[in-house]
Amino acid sequence: MGCEGSAGCVQRIACQAKRHHVDDWTDSLHGVDETLASAVDRLGEAIAQGPLTP
Repeated sequence: MGCEGSAGCVQRIACQAKRHHVDDWTDSLHGVDETLASAVDRLGEAIAQGPLTP
């Protein structure tokens, strides 16, 4: 069952809440992307410097 069409009031509210949750989560993706990019850059630099030790 989708959010479109003639769904009941409760179902419409639930669908709106789901969309809002997705919007909130996707708003933070740019921060996750920047953090991951930084970690990958640092890993590349560490690999270039020589063997990595735990």
